[in-house]
Parts: sequence; C-alpha cells; structure tokens
Amino acid sequence: WTGVASGQLIGVLAVLAATVGYGFSLPYYKRNIVPLNYPPTSLMALQITISALQIAPFAMFNLELRGAITPQIIFVSLMLGGFGSGLAYVLHYRVTAKAGAAVASTVTYVTPIVAAVAGVTLLKEVLHWYEFAGATIVVLGVVISQRQKAVS
Repeated sequence: WTGVASGQLIGVLAVLAATVGYGFSLPYYKRNIVPLNYPPTSLMALQITISALQIAPFAMFNLELRGAITPQIIFVSLMLGGFGSGLAYVLHYRVTAKAGAAVASTVTYVTPIVAAVAGVTLLKEVLHWYEFAGATIVVLGVVISQRQKAVS
C-alpha cells in the first residue's frame, strides 16, 4: 500500500494491469480458445515457453544473481515450471472448458487463504482480525458465485 507514496507508481500500475488482464483472460479463453479444441498440454507448453522468452532478457541482464546457475538449479526450475505451473495450467484449462470461466476463476480467490494457513503453520506467522475478515469475504464470494451459477 505504500508503493504509490514511495515513488513506485509504475510498479503499482503494472500490478493493476496484470490483474485486469488476468480478469479478462478466462472469459477470452472460454469464448475463443476452448472451441478450437487444442490439447491443454499444448496450450500450457506454449504459455510457459512464451513467458520464459518474455522474462529471459530481464534475467540475463540481472547482474545481482543470488547464487550460481548450476545444472541442479536449471533442473529444479524446469520441474517447478513444468510440473508445478504446467500441471496447474492443464487442470485450470480443463476446468474452464468443462465448467466455465466463472467457476475456474474462483480457484484463484482461495490462494491467499492457503498462503495464510501455510504462513501460520510453517512460518509461525500471526494472523490479524482483518485477515479473517478478508478470508470470510472471499469464501462468501465463492459460495455466492457458485450458488448463482447453480440457480441460473
């Protein structure tokens, strides 16, 4: 919340643009890509490859590497990208194709709750009242959106 005040307006706007783009992506995918019947694994591979190509110039010119780039680091990165993000994208595409964009997007709303639980469990973080309030709003929003989908 201090990004704008500390002179990081471009970063704040970039996050806002990414959020808006993500909001448009699932309905676009459902309307324009699902009817083409591309295999989800092909879409996932293409998406991760394009992402890697977009970030590569920034990674190559980052002179503040935190450690050596070893074969183990490359292997772990490929495994996280392929099996972590890749598998998640394949499942996400299938849910979107079968259940629709609205249902698939509700998965992303639960991520902060999982992160908070992991923080408390693994890192011994302390939760505040507003985090419980936020989680309640998220869960209620998911329940309401799913209920309206079932009624209509």
